[in-house]
Amino acid sequence: MAATEGTRAQRPSRIAAAQNLPRVASCLGRPGAPRASSMIARATSEDLSALLDIEQRCFNGDRISRRRFRTLLASATAETLVDRSDGRLRGYALVLFRRASTVARLYSFAVAPEYRRRGVGEGLLRAALALARRRRATRMRLEFRRDNRAARQLYQRAGFAGVGETADYYEDGMTALRMERRLEPAAAVSALRRALAPVAVQKGLASS
Repeated sequence: MAATEGTRAQRPSRIAAAQNLPRVASCLGRPGAPRASSMIARATSEDLSALLDIEQRCFNGDRISRRRFRTLLASATAETLVDRSDGRLRGYALVLFRRASTVARLYSFAVAPEYRRRGVGEGLLRAALALARRRRATRMRLEFRRDNRAARQLYQRAGFAGVGETADYYEDGMTALRMERRLEPAAAVSALRRALAPVAVQKGLASS
């Protein structure tokens, strides 16, 4: 499958047996471009058609079906975040959780091609990390094709580190790279922001 369309963390036969494995599209937002105003929120059943449209355009095969999306949107162990701007869905991040586990998995992640290079991918990833913290996850894991350079750069900037690779992981024989990031507790992040707030105010006063 073409790397420019999207990637899958497992071959279709394995996904059929274990559908909690992550997928990462290579059509991700990149830094350096102006960011359009948008809102990131949890997806609802009303977003289903737009999610399917992004699937069609970002993934070359093994797409999430309408039925599967509907199941995931209703699941207590799955969270789908969407980026909306001017009434249009620009991308989504789908995170899976397991009961009695503190590991979150970025299962599927894609940005519509016309919204690349606008920071959409980075914004969705930050929101996914924040969501995982709120659900008391201590780590987030993901997998992607070794030839997906844009994904690797995005995750490295977000603090992910490589934890291994699996040869011959995809249909075409491509190796999968595995990455992981430890998550600071949500309470610790909030405390740090509160502690830094007076510093930011002082800096603002000094520069005024």
